[in-house]
Amino acid sequence: PPKSHKKLEKIVGVNGSVVAPICLLSLEDRERHSTPYDAVEAVKRYASTLQLNYANLHRPSCMAQDEEIPPVHSPPLLYVADSVVSPLHVAEQAHLLRNARAIFSRGEGLSHRSEAERANYLLFLRLLKEGYRSLFTQPNVISVDFASPAIVHRIVESMQNKPECGIAVHCKDTGSCWAASLVPPDSDKCLTEGHVLDALEAQAVGGRRYIFILLLITTAFLGLTFWTLAVLQAHRSFSAKKELPGSGHGAPADVPAGGPPQEQGVDEDWEYKEACGIRST
Repeated sequence: PPKSHKKLEKIVGVNGSVVAPICLLSLEDRERHSTPYDAVEAVKRYASTLQLNYANLHRPSCMAQDEEIPPVHSPPLLYVADSVVSPLHVAEQAHLLRNARAIFSRGEGLSHRSEAERANYLLFLRLLKEGYRSLFTQPNVISVDFASPAIVHRIVESMQNKPECGIAVHCKDTGSCWAASLVPPDSDKCLTEGHVLDALEAQAVGGRRYIFILLLITTAFLGLTFWTLAVLQAHRSFSAKKELPGSGHGAPADVPAGGPPQEQGVDEDWEYKEACGIRST
């Protein structure tokens, strides 16, 4: 960085202009924390003191010594709030995650994302909640590991001046949580918390995949029931047909074998045959 901003102006001259490069004032350069709670509390303190000459007290090294500190949200100085967890025993934790078959913490499986997810959860509830928009919009950048979509949506809604509707959070007994904003995507009327919680609960148990599997199981059960009833009905019909008289392979008892049954009755032409001398045998 230049030692003197005024010297640069003299070199450029009256007709020229000095465009200072972007300078980042990061919270992580000043302090780091090993727990999610401490990291989120540090971000809250950082955001609340930016208007209280924080840059003058912690002057960034990328600015000249005689350069005036610009107001918040003014170039070239950008404020970065780092909500990042720095474990104390990185090597031991990495070795444990690589070699252990299963690790559990607070009811959930422990992974390389666990601490970051807890930090995002606390950041969402303690800083990005309803009524804190003027505070969490003080920094130019909010930096997190494994950013949750709910955090991104919350920040974007604030930058777009969407109505302040709050958030909804659904947590399981094991500790996993799902969150969403109550701001509707296509209107200015806030969504009801119960409606959003129902959607989060469905997502927690599997979302659309769960519904598809449930429909598939239901369809298979109904199909099996239908074909079972159809087979039973066909079996009953076949059994009833075998019990009917004359349905067997032999001749009936009252019909002599070897020819069709003879009709027994009176010959209608007996008078004509008698007159002609024809006798019936």
